[in-house]
Amino acid sequence: MPRNKNNANHITVLLEDWRSKVRRLQDRPIEETEHSTGVPPMLPFRSGVAFVLQRLLAEKPNLVRGMGEQTRSVVMHLQLLEPFVKDLRRFKPDSRIDMVWQEEAQKIIVQAQNDLNTFLQEAANHTDLGDLALWPMFIWTITKVVSALSHLLRTKERYGFKFAGRVPSKGYTLIPHPQQQSSGIDDVVSILSALENIRSQFNRGQGPSNRVPDHLVASLLGELEYTRKLLKDQEATKGAEETKMACLKLLQKMLEDTQKLALPPIFNRISYFHPLKEMVSVFAVSFKKKQIENLRKDVRLLKRCVKAYRIELMEESCPVVGLEEDTHKLVLKLTTGHDQNRSFISIVGMKGIGKTTLAKEILNHRSIINHFPVRHFVSVPEETDEIVLLQSVGNQILKTQDERSERDYWIHKLQNFFEAEKHCLLVLDNLWSKETWDVLKIAVFSSSNTTVLGTTRDKTVASHANSSSIHHLRLRTEEESWEFFIQLVLFPSDEATEKLAKKVVVRTGGLPLAILRLGYLLSGKKVTKEELSIVLERVTQGQNQIPWVATKDTSKEDLRSKPVLKNCLSYFELFPRDSDISARRLVALWVAQGLVESDNTNGMRTQEKVAEGYLSELIDRNIIQIVERKLNGKVVTCRFPGILREIWLASRANNVAAHSWSLCASFDGKLAYRFDDDDASFSRRIHRLDHSNVLPEESCPLSIMFFDTREGDQPGEDVCNFLRKAITTGRLLNLVVLDLEHVFKPQLPSIIGKLKKLKYLGLRWTYVETLPPSIGELWNLQTLDLKHTRVKKLHSSIWKLEKLRNLHLNHNCRIKFMPQPNNLHKLSGVFLDDEGKAFMDGLHKLKNLRKLRLTIRLKPQLQGILARHILLLTNLQSLSLKSVNESSEPQELILEPLNNLVQLSSLGLTGKIARPSIKLELPKSLTELTLSGSGLTAGGQLLQTLGEHLPALKFLYFLSDSYCGTEMVFSRGFQKLLVLKLWNLPNLEKLVVEEGVMPQLRVFEVRSCAKLTAPTTRLTKLSCLKELKLTNMPEEYTAELRKT
Repeated sequence: MPRNKNNANHITVLLEDWRSKVRRLQDRPIEETEHSTGVPPMLPFRSGVAFVLQRLLAEKPNLVRGMGEQTRSVVMHLQLLEPFVKDLRRFKPDSRIDMVWQEEAQKIIVQAQNDLNTFLQEAANHTDLGDLALWPMFIWTITKVVSALSHLLRTKERYGFKFAGRVPSKGYTLIPHPQQQSSGIDDVVSILSALENIRSQFNRGQGPSNRVPDHLVASLLGELEYTRKLLKDQEATKGAEETKMACLKLLQKMLEDTQKLALPPIFNRISYFHPLKEMVSVFAVSFKKKQIENLRKDVRLLKRCVKAYRIELMEESCPVVGLEEDTHKLVLKLTTGHDQNRSFISIVGMKGIGKTTLAKEILNHRSIINHFPVRHFVSVPEETDEIVLLQSVGNQILKTQDERSERDYWIHKLQNFFEAEKHCLLVLDNLWSKETWDVLKIAVFSSSNTTVLGTTRDKTVASHANSSSIHHLRLRTEEESWEFFIQLVLFPSDEATEKLAKKVVVRTGGLPLAILRLGYLLSGKKVTKEELSIVLERVTQGQNQIPWVATKDTSKEDLRSKPVLKNCLSYFELFPRDSDISARRLVALWVAQGLVESDNTNGMRTQEKVAEGYLSELIDRNIIQIVERKLNGKVVTCRFPGILREIWLASRANNVAAHSWSLCASFDGKLAYRFDDDDASFSRRIHRLDHSNVLPEESCPLSIMFFDTREGDQPGEDVCNFLRKAITTGRLLNLVVLDLEHVFKPQLPSIIGKLKKLKYLGLRWTYVETLPPSIGELWNLQTLDLKHTRVKKLHSSIWKLEKLRNLHLNHNCRIKFMPQPNNLHKLSGVFLDDEGKAFMDGLHKLKNLRKLRLTIRLKPQLQGILARHILLLTNLQSLSLKSVNESSEPQELILEPLNNLVQLSSLGLTGKIARPSIKLELPKSLTELTLSGSGLTAGGQLLQTLGEHLPALKFLYFLSDSYCGTEMVFSRGFQKLLVLKLWNLPNLEKLVVEEGVMPQLRVFEVRSCAKLTAPTTRLTKLSCLKELKLTNMPEEYTAELRKT
């Protein structure tokens, strides 16, 4: 028997371990459907069993005679079981075992109450009977309760199952019980102090004749100390706060009883030679021994309960990671206004991207529940038979099992149902064809009170239903994908393993279904680098390809109707697999190669804006994954998912040759040279970079990109030799794009000016130091990117390039010559000091400038001149001014009123703002405002003015020393604000956001504001807040603020 019992325990432990792993792969503990079994409703505890039994122990010694130990056991057990069940009820049951145990505990508590009530009623009805007459009935009652409670505890101990409480994966902070304000760690510390006092009292207060055996005292104190340590374990007890409070209370009571035993006995005052003293001493020692034994039994029971009554807090895997913004947008659209377009809204995306998850999240959203009293979720079958389709949908909505097979019957039945309902939301999941919607539309749209939210993989179905209300789901970003993955899989935290795991997650392409499958594959295994290396190769194979194959087929058909998107997509093929590709880089490349169609309908819609729209369309089609984006939603980097790229390029031949230059050629004259790249999609490899390796049919390429991350001078020399020979032989006369980004110090040949058709020259992150003067001969150049280079001066010939649209410099580059009127749209990274006065005087000539970023080191008088010139740039949309001194620290920044820059949407100012009225002189068009080193004060007036004067503001950043006051009170306005950042404001002591301010705030970040305290921080009803970031703030502040 013992061996079988041990085996059962071992199996149960293994099952529990497996269950915890499986739970990480599920969306929620138990799906709340009408068929699921839940814990029966439980009224708040009003059990008085423990209290009544305590009174009987004190007032009816004859009644409890011989049952004192059992009665105390029942009292203690109920004092712990009741709060533990209360703790369990705060969480959803994690398994059927949890539910059955809770049901059993509830039954025992209720039955104990009933049995005791029966006994008390019997005693009240027979007052003529003495305690001895009622004794048998009392014994029966106590024995029954003891048996039930012991069985419940033994069941938990024997089978070793765990109670799990699931909490949200983000921002969870357990709110303590109100009584815990004066307990918790302080109580545990006070218990330790009490133990030390008791130990010393036992040592002092007993003489040789009345000493209780040391081993008994040591054993009792040891048991008390061990129990104290169990309660000190915050991780073990934080899920069961009510239980912990009850345990601490019982432990303190035991300490008080123990302390009484340690006091010197009263007979110590009897004369030493008194004849009764020895007899009394023997009796006292015997009594103390008995009391100590009783206390030891009580402590053992308490210790058992502390071990058994624990709740393991586990983060609930969140399938809506990355869908928060989608949820917010759709809920807002469904619950506001009376737009007819909201009668049918579609969610479109590839298989496994989260359409059903999003639809369910919306259906259960609090705002939706309040707005739509009636809500239905229907899984639309892939059925071509109209009658079978209507029958299935009808039975799901009406919750029937009607087998009638008449078309009109079902249409009329559903029409009558919806006409009788008010404000009904119907989710039709998986509308797979236009014909399906045409059949269902007749039945569900008979009433204007019905709103339909449909999900589909096919955009043509969504357009057919309502082309003006389509919501595209995107692939998850790299950060979102990782966050989802680590909810599913636990692995060693060493850097090498994590790096490889992130590489594996990248291969999923941001598809939640692929990440989920990856989680199942790795769950239950010891995740090692060897295991991850195997998974890295398999993650793009087998079933994982199915959704992507469908996306490829749909997209290729779709792109035929819009060939410009197909041409744009071809540029992604040139980049190495799994590359993070800058959206800025792509847009410039597309524009340079003439892939962007001009938009003459709106003068504000530049070619760059059109190109950004193309990128958005590719993202909406789930062809391109966003890797990173700014808080304002703008894409920073993106990626052609590796698995889709492999499928897309599967027909390409490839040859393997290690440690060589490789050449990837496309049909339209685009070339990409890569060094030592193992990408299997290449058409061929070449062993050295030389113009003679370019095939005859590619002798006049339009675009060349180089990918070489080698260190040292060799990359630069290779590129220089290649360009010089290819230009000399006339092979590059038609070249439009030359992209050398990330190639270390490429040496541009002096004859580069012969590339008369060149429109794009990318040198970002090359650390190149000089440019040949012939750069000024590139008459068609549109983009010159020198950001993150070491070029300190530009030749005056740069202003001869009348077609130059984008000039990106490195923030240390000086321009000493007056610019000529040209088509420049973006100018960033210019360093302007006293030597740049000529440039400053001609700045106003750049009438088409949309974006300007300047770092200035000027005297106030010259700053004033610059400020007046900036006011003449009326097409500016983005402006950044950084005023620094000789130590590159912020200095005074002189500004003129900017009200007339009516197109300005983004403004960044670094430097102490001298004009206190600047807050009234900003254009109302601003959506983004960044301040740093501004030294502003008068927080109440400042923020009130900004809130009311800038109605379109969505992003507000107070960075280092931008505000020097002690209080920030947001009392009015900011109705559209989405993001607020407060960084490094050392004087800030009070922060208040009044009710009704910032109703749409989504992200709030506080960083390095050391004087800010929780009591002086009040954030009122930020109901839309999704992310609270607290960085480099005191732990106490972080804990308290997250609670509120």
